Amino acid sequence: VLGLILAIMAAIISNLGLNLQKLLHLQNANQSEEERKQYFQHRLWRAGLFLVIIGSIADLAALVFAPQSTIAPLGSLTLVSNAVLAPILLKETTTRLDTFATLLIVVGASVAVGFASHRDVVYGIEELFSLYQRPVFLAYVIIVLVYMAMLYVAIKKMELQESIDPKSAYYLSLKPYHRFAYASLSGTIGAQSVLFAKCSVELVVDSFEKKGFLFTYYQSYFVVFAMFACIFLQIHWLNDGLRRFDSSYTVPVFTAFWILISVCSGMIFYREYEGMTINQGYLFAFGVLITVSGVTLLSRREITVVIDQTHQERAGKSFAKDGKTTYSSDVGTQNFVNIWNSERGCLDPASQPLLA
Repeated sequence: VLGLILAIMAAIISNLGLNLQKLLHLQNANQSEEERKQYFQHRLWRAGLFLVIIGSIADLAALVFAPQSTIAPLGSLTLVSNAVLAPILLKETTTRLDTFATLLIVVGASVAVGFASHRDVVYGIEELFSLYQRPVFLAYVIIVLVYMAMLYVAIKKMELQESIDPKSAYYLSLKPYHRFAYASLSGTIGAQSVLFAKCSVELVVDSFEKKGFLFTYYQSYFVVFAMFACIFLQIHWLNDGLRRFDSSYTVPVFTAFWILISVCSGMIFYREYEGMTINQGYLFAFGVLITVSGVTLLSRREITVVIDQTHQERAGKSFAKDGKTTYSSDVGTQNFVNIWNSERGCLDPASQPLLA
């Protein structure tokens, strides 16, 4: 029970911290280039980071009292918290489609985790380290690394296009994939931090139970370092996504990847899949399918484009009072480009083909 309470607190506190960071990004976008600071220099962002860290500590403590596959699904409460906080703090509009898609993600994640194996085996220190050398886990590591590398390369290419011309039709056509890549990458790397955190907790517990002292093993330093590195990269990439796109999209997609991959990593590392029946396997896959459907529906949400003060000044006219505008990823980029150029009151040669 204590583990569940800690996990629930962690989900709500972490989401509050993320929304405070998103609020800072919105405020920062409205500053001129001379007045703007790096986001980590603002007190509001650091306050959000403090809450995220507190939430992470609560998650770490929860892993002491419950298995990873039980704690992970409670991360879906982040979506419920976000549905309440985002409209209040960020003035984001939540549509019926957003609500339905979010509920699908919550239900899908709950089904997937509910029918996963919940076997919680306690390993000694040497046994724990031997699990990292198993072929199945090494195959999982390779797959995750390849997937993250592909997302990272894609992000860098899209960021390059964004820096060249954020209003070009080509970049605007990439924007739905851009926002997905940030959320997916941060959720995937964040899920690895859960696995390393669980291992760190078990190492500490084994040390107290006289099963060995963790710092006499060089592998312990790798596990602790990997945990903090994953947390840092999660925060970094998630903030890159929040700085550019709506919290109402970024947080649910991030949470979906965080939950599902956390459960999968725990199942593979601790060999929990060996205790699953065929029916459990089918229902787990069904839960994953529901979650993917929710993410797909959520991808139809209008993209909020943050136009910073620098772009407004270069255009010679304020595009929007709050520094934001939206376009629908389903309609495409044509209308956005037309609106942008009509607001500027000009048609430059490069944009004319788009308006034909």
